[in-house]
Amino acid sequence: IFPHAILCLSWNCTSRDAMALIRAVLSASSFVSLMWAFDTPDTCHTPVMMQTDPKKKAPRGMIIDGEDNMGIEDLFGGNDDGADNARIEVPFGGNEVVMTQFMEAMASAQEATRLAGKELNHAASLVDSGRSQQHVMYGVFTTSVPEYRKRLETLMSTWGAGPKSKGLLYAVAGRTYPSEWQEPGIVVGASDCDDHRKGNSCKEASLIAEAARRNASWLVITGEDHYVDTAQVEAVLQYLDPTVPVAMGCHGCGKGISLWGELVAKKGGLCGGCSEVLSQGALQMLAAHGRSALIKEYGMEMACDMSTSRALLERGIPLKPFPGELRGGPIFSQKEMEQATKLLNFHFVMPATIRWLHVLRTGSAQDQKDALPSLEAAAFKKGCVRGFGKNQFFRPHVEKCREKFVQ
Repeated sequence: IFPHAILCLSWNCTSRDAMALIRAVLSASSFVSLMWAFDTPDTCHTPVMMQTDPKKKAPRGMIIDGEDNMGIEDLFGGNDDGADNARIEVPFGGNEVVMTQFMEAMASAQEATRLAGKELNHAASLVDSGRSQQHVMYGVFTTSVPEYRKRLETLMSTWGAGPKSKGLLYAVAGRTYPSEWQEPGIVVGASDCDDHRKGNSCKEASLIAEAARRNASWLVITGEDHYVDTAQVEAVLQYLDPTVPVAMGCHGCGKGISLWGELVAKKGGLCGGCSEVLSQGALQMLAAHGRSALIKEYGMEMACDMSTSRALLERGIPLKPFPGELRGGPIFSQKEMEQATKLLNFHFVMPATIRWLHVLRTGSAQDQKDALPSLEAAAFKKGCVRGFGKNQFFRPHVEKCREKFVQ
């Protein structure tokens, strides 16, 4: 789901509100100079709005209200090749029906995951999981854009450090990914995947095929701008049988839309902004004919969560709400983040916020005493996140958040 759509998700806007927002975005020509904020070449979970145009240049970062903000191209990854040029391309061809459907699906899906988690917690309290150690693998999209490299490095030094040390973190970029950034078996540049947004489905197919090859119990597909509470995710998964084919996450995106086939239109697909969780049984079925065959099946599709959803449904693999609360939209308030103790993932989080979250959630009392004050200062200003100061759509909500701040 794309960023300005997520704003509606976060504040429970109505369908009428959503349509009004979309029309404003599509009609306001004054927004063109700021639209680079939605160029996200590394992830199908946030559909992009741009393609390159050598005649235009994206603005750079600047200091706003004494805050060191990333430039627009830095915030959401720049252009496909990291160049400072872009032209506007409206998501889904400007189809308001599609965009509204994705917003509403995400809003209801978060509640569905929370309720599913509540049900599992009740069942788990009655029985012992009795399962041996499971191998939960985390698959991450990445790209050759430098700012995304910085995010990946932050991920690998925080919540991804544990999985990485166990050989359970795997990041895939495209063929242009610098060799000096690659680590065999951990961070790779797939020679047959484009680093352009049309290579997104190739990257997702590569993640799935590698997880199947390693016989992982579960694969969690996510991005560098996510914080994943791996302990909570794995605590949930220990009660589930990985051999049963299933895909979980926020379910419902694409329902009623014909772009990704009849089955997705009828049943809805996974909303990748929440992350996707695939069982061993599902992975083996998807990759039964090998990586190349799966890449060919997925094709050059930007919306790779829809490619995976279609492939799952065509194989009769059910899509279900993950039994633990997932969220696809941003959280701007520090207090809200602190209180969201049951939330298993955060999306649209900057590196400074990821570092703060990691110590908050996993650090010892001494770590928190020593490190949290400086991490908090880097991540927040007046109780609200830094890093969105030059984003046309997020900035107003950050400013509103700060207006409510009480020292």
